[in-house]
Amino acid sequence: MLGPGAGFLPDPLFARGVTTVGGNQVVDADTFIARCEAGSKWGDSTRKYCFFRDSYPGYKALLK
Repeated sequence: MLGPGAGFLPDPLFARGVTTVGGNQVVDADTFIARCEAGSKWGDSTRKYCFFRDSYPGYKALLK
């Protein structure tokens, strides 16, 4: 899944055998847009994340 509109919780993927889900979160929109327009690397305007099936507590635990 790719794209800014592809946000989701990984639970259904983990239930179907996927073991790892990761991506980037934009943490500084102005810098991110400027870098995209310049064709530069995103650098510290984003933060990488990764969920692992074996250590993921499930969405209900995250909402508590």
